[in-house]
Amino acid sequence: MLSDTEVEATLSPIGITLTGEALGMIRMEDLKIELQLKDGTKMSTLTGFIQLHNDLVKWISSKTIRVEDVSNLVINGQKVNLEE
Repeated sequence: MLSDTEVEATLSPIGITLTGEALGMIRMEDLKIELQLKDGTKMSTLTGFIQLHNDLVKWISSKTIRVEDVSNLVINGQKVNLEE
């Protein structure tokens, strides 16, 4: 549901911040994010989202994320490559 819309994702050791007008069209219970790690493992985020505004959503991880180990994110099925 994010195709043809722009959502910016920022990854940090404590979670992910999503910004963009398209977020107002997505119900939080329908939002799914998967972190794909460089070693081939995956971390799914099905809960823990906080919508601070229509265009600002945060996900807080239950454990520290080694940002350097994450190769990309998949947001509702759409792959998002991370810049080096």
